[in-house]
Amino acid sequence: LGLFMVAAGSGVDQAMVFVALCSAGVAFTLFHALRRAGETWPVALAPAVLLTLLAIAQHLSAVMMLDSSLALVTLLFAIRTAAFLDKPDYRNALWFAFAAAAGCLIKGNGVANLAALPFAIVVLRRWDILRRWQLYAAAAIVAVLTAIPLAIAFAWLRENSIFTPLTGAL
Repeated sequence: LGLFMVAAGSGVDQAMVFVALCSAGVAFTLFHALRRAGETWPVALAPAVLLTLLAIAQHLSAVMMLDSSLALVTLLFAIRTAAFLDKPDYRNALWFAFAAAAGCLIKGNGVANLAALPFAIVVLRRWDILRRWQLYAAAAIVAVLTAIPLAIAFAWLRENSIFTPLTGAL
């Protein structure tokens, strides 16, 4: 959102355009993923249109929150994680690493994306993925891309917060 507002200007209107673009991006990404999976136009278009028409999706597009951008990044992460499980090459690993890092940086609950791949490996019994260097390269990319900005943010909060840490027994 910050990068978008730097380019488009700072204001409520620009922020709402960003939220609307992210919501439209979720619908388009869903449609595109279904088309790539071999679905026909009507079958791929129906979930995207229904998603757009849902009351909760319309509500999230009308409030200034980062949930729609996190939904977009999480959908991209899920698609790339599935692609990595299907074909564990460096390109899929890079894409899901960037999507995972973006999810972690957008909002705190984006960290939940990081549990998806280990869960999928266990459920699908794809133990061979654990022997692939691409998995560990992706983990390193996520660690580097998220650790530095989060460390800076936590240091700034520690210095500038009006709250004091809890000490002793409650």
